[in-house]
Amino acid sequence: MQDPRPGPLRVLHVLNVMDRAGAETWLMHMARGLDPARVRMDFLVHAGRPGAYDAELQRLGCRVLSSPLTRAGLPRYVLRLWRLLRRERYDVVHSHVHLFSGVTLLVARAAGVPVRLAHSHTDASAVEEGASPLRRAYRSLMRALVRREATGGLACSAPAGRDLFGAGWGRDPRWRTLYCGIGLGAFEGACDARALRASLGLAPDELVLGHVGRFIPLKNHAFVVEVARELARLHPRVRLLLVGEGPLQAEVQRQVEASGLGPRTLFLRARPDVPALMRGAMDVLLLPSEREGLPLVGLEAQAAGLPLLVSDAVTPEVAVVPGLVRFLPLARPAADWAAEALALAQRPRPADALARLRQSPFTLEASRAGLEQAYGLAPRAPAPRPARALRPAPPLPA
Repeated sequence: MQDPRPGPLRVLHVLNVMDRAGAETWLMHMARGLDPARVRMDFLVHAGRPGAYDAELQRLGCRVLSSPLTRAGLPRYVLRLWRLLRRERYDVVHSHVHLFSGVTLLVARAAGVPVRLAHSHTDASAVEEGASPLRRAYRSLMRALVRREATGGLACSAPAGRDLFGAGWGRDPRWRTLYCGIGLGAFEGACDARALRASLGLAPDELVLGHVGRFIPLKNHAFVVEVARELARLHPRVRLLLVGEGPLQAEVQRQVEASGLGPRTLFLRARPDVPALMRGAMDVLLLPSEREGLPLVGLEAQAAGLPLLVSDAVTPEVAVVPGLVRFLPLARPAADWAAEALALAQRPRPADALARLRQSPFTLEASRAGLEQAYGLAPRAPAPRPARALRPAPPLPA
């Protein structure tokens, strides 16, 4: 296969906002690592506010274009998107907005974009079971649009693929699994756990139960607090470490205080040193999510050799290192989860965890190769072409 155009392939990613979250962090790794002589990426975001990664994206030469999306403003959004695609002539529209990808890809097809990709990063089937008739109709319509308008589709896991593309998705050659890889460099070298713990006010002999994720309903922080309370009955020196931000943070803080865990709990904002926290500050990571696609924090925990206790709502594809991941049903009481967390925390960490991640399909190198293949690019050449000069970012039309 030969690259069909003289300059770099131009890709527009469509998503809510470029904050520090799983899929967004993976996209940042792709932006940092893809050869700009082969791929130029822009980002159209819906949130109407700046994202944590916006400044770095712009330093990398990517444009971040804002188009706030509301129900009342949907016709105007569609028109603005169509005008943008007609003006900029992107080669690829890569949509990360799950069901709403049906709309973005319909507009992309009308604008003549040749490669239109829907990317499923989550499995929302459990949440959608109790949906209203109107919501079920919307879900059915959007999935039909995705199947009709997409030239290809990517899923971070098998459940995520079934959720967006349908039960028979594996029989359609357009759809494929592309695991979101993680960077492993931050897990290499020495880690001064004692100094790291001291900087956080944690003693060396304290048992630290960790959670990394946004404060949103599906992450199930209320259950994390219950498990921590039960664990405190089993171990005299338990600390709870919660890393992340989100709309439910104040509510979770109230639950922590009501449970008596206030003095034992640390709330840390979303931060870039999560690998160090996993290596040196935490003893076990808890992920009782009500649903997930494939949580990257679970892969990062294994790269750090950190034991992981996870709900059975999470795809088993996340388990890479034998014996390091334990699945439990959410129906089991918090006391059972606490006993399992304690048992996991007391096991020695495997010495080969990082090596197993390097040999897995969850590396950034595997992700980049799969993404280039999805974009229709030829295998990487030894001497890439010079990058085409970037144009200034024009404002979106009103």
